[in-house]
Amino acid sequence: GPVLGDGRGILEGAHPLMRRGRPRFQFRIMLLWALATIGVFLGETGKGKLQDPFDDRLDLLEKVYKAGVDAQCEQKFEEACQHFEKAYNGHLSLLGNTHERTLQSLYALSQNQAKLGKLETALRNVETCRDIRRTTVGDFHAETIKNEYDIIALKSRLGRYNESLEEANLLMKRVEKEYNMTVLPELRGNLLSSLNRTDEAESIILSQIQRLESCRKDVNLTLDDPYFEPAEMNISVLNCYCGLGMACRRKGNYTEAAKMFEKAYLGYKALCGPHHSLTLQVWGNLAYTRMELGHVDEGERIFREIVEVYRNASNGGKNIVHCNAEGNLGVCLLHTEEDARRREGVALVEGALRGLREIHEMPDTHPWILKFKCALESSVAVQGNRTSSK
Repeated sequence: GPVLGDGRGILEGAHPLMRRGRPRFQFRIMLLWALATIGVFLGETGKGKLQDPFDDRLDLLEKVYKAGVDAQCEQKFEEACQHFEKAYNGHLSLLGNTHERTLQSLYALSQNQAKLGKLETALRNVETCRDIRRTTVGDFHAETIKNEYDIIALKSRLGRYNESLEEANLLMKRVEKEYNMTVLPELRGNLLSSLNRTDEAESIILSQIQRLESCRKDVNLTLDDPYFEPAEMNISVLNCYCGLGMACRRKGNYTEAAKMFEKAYLGYKALCGPHHSLTLQVWGNLAYTRMELGHVDEGERIFREIVEVYRNASNGGKNIVHCNAEGNLGVCLLHTEEDARRREGVALVEGALRGLREIHEMPDTHPWILKFKCALESSVAVQGNRTSSK
């Protein structure tokens, strides 16, 4: 019969570990306990690992966040948004809404939403980051100020120029002693230009170019500071040339504007590549200005290339700059004499207006909407005159 005959249960006697009696069973239990103890010890000393489920989830979220960064670098902004949203929700659940990792995920999400033209959503998310950081790290923390800057830039893109300029001036006063904010003068210059205060804009941007050029020459002093890294300096100077081009165009000086845009375009192309969003945007500005100078065919050619780049990168969707590029191509075609090209132009401008209003919720007061509406109205008037003259 079984070794254990004292009636303590059939299962005990029948278990394989028990068939040869209690001593063997106790030895195996001790062996398992020893192995577990060694495992815990090795895990704590870093030579082995018994991973905490909490850490497992954090590691997984880091991989999701990294996938978002990779997608963003490849300018796959829709895919990046999906990764960053997943990372944000995970960090929010694990760490809470005030943790820096949660805020970083939300900020990255907002950056890519802005790239897709979801400006209102991006603005709300950056405002959330800013409001939380004000309470956790304070108004003068670098991350809080970065959020403030992005809020101003997004409001500017939404056409809220007066509000943006007022906030930019306040931010400038608040941080000029604490931080060397090289980007603020560029932004203020562009805002003043958008408000047709072009002389003030030119003055600010020209002094900014001189300041940046002098910083850029002093390479030995700037290499240790990532903010003054030479490539960043170059980008800032190019941003200023773009801003000068905008100011010149608003003053009606299209020839000088085209020179500034071309300078910026060639610089962006060399630094960032031909298909980078900065390169494409300033190339579009150059094309539009060349069209205004009467070079309609050149404008059409450039905008067709830009639209093709966006189309190939969009996976069927249309982001805000894609809509704008198609609308600009349409405006070029409205300046031609051929009826077929003009009809294509009308369709493109109408499509751009629909996309900007419905997909991107752009207000009717935004300069892009006004530009396309004006182009359509002018086209209808010109067409009417042609019909009546026949």
